[in-house]
Amino acid sequence: MHMALHLPPRAGEHHLDEALVYVHTTAPSWQGALANHAPMAAEALVALGRADSIAEFLSGYADKLEPAVGAPMKPLAEWTTLRGSRAACPRLIAHFEICIQHGGVVAVVGGSVPQLFPGVLGAAFHGLLRLAHALRAWRHQDNAVRRREIAIALGYWASEYTPLVGEVGASGGADLSAVQALQQLPPLPPQHRLEGPSLMVDRAIRCDLWPAFHRHIARVDLERWTVARTLSACCGAAAVFLLGGHARFAYLHIITAGNALREVLPFLTAAQQRLALGHYWHALAALHAASQPVAAPSISTHAPPSDQQLRREVLIERALLSLDDHAIKLTAAALHEHQISADRRLLEAAWLGA
Repeated sequence: MHMALHLPPRAGEHHLDEALVYVHTTAPSWQGALANHAPMAAEALVALGRADSIAEFLSGYADKLEPAVGAPMKPLAEWTTLRGSRAACPRLIAHFEICIQHGGVVAVVGGSVPQLFPGVLGAAFHGLLRLAHALRAWRHQDNAVRRREIAIALGYWASEYTPLVGEVGASGGADLSAVQALQQLPPLPPQHRLEGPSLMVDRAIRCDLWPAFHRHIARVDLERWTVARTLSACCGAAAVFLLGGHARFAYLHIITAGNALREVLPFLTAAQQRLALGHYWHALAALHAASQPVAAPSISTHAPPSDQQLRREVLIERALLSLDDHAIKLTAAALHEHQISADRRLLEAAWLGA
């Protein structure tokens, strides 16, 4: 499907609302399992100060979009029983939309997200990602189209819910920090890997079959640091792996998902934040193990970018020139994380990712 989009030539977030009206006529996924990145990239462009580029981006992205499927606007008695059902996505979206209309964003997000985080790996973190972008847009301006975007994100996440086996930090003698555990995690053995092309999620859930993985994640101490510091450390570690030149696409998603979790934390209690962090770390560890080469990885030969190349405005222009949804989202996430941690490697990841 190709739908023409014409936005008026004016600056500001009005571009985003008009884009969301358009995006809401399209499905949250395409070709069955691939996420619709249009609303996320559009909001990222706003965060980068380039709302004027939304129309150009969407014009190039429209060929990937498929028509949305509607469902009756009524709440579900037990929506959690439909988690993981792609066929139920329209019904789940309608459920969350009516719930937000009656209960408000804060109550619905706070009540549902703890039920979704065990399946955060689903659709390669894109349920969490779409929700985080939607919440950031809603924080800036509360209106009907942005509340509907939140409902769509929640319904999409629920439909893609993919839990993992095992428990992070289950060992009484947990002795590894989040980063140490990633650094010491061996690659998924060949006998557990999928052969041929496959989705990141399908590769990562193969860790469920690997007892050594369960023993390893049980040793992780996620109480050692604050949630915020652990998120910064995980994003920095993912940037290092991305710069190593292997499986860059996987580590790009780990960085953007870590930044997305930060957006959701204010809706959770302190205890729920810790649990959410654990589920995020579990998912990124599985993706990391499945993405590492069994043999020693090759050394990246790319020349490190200069300070001039890593300036904010240069990175933004580089992402815009690519008109690539992942480059735009990575640049926005990396710049935000760099503001928090001052980790140069995040800027280098943004440069390489575009």
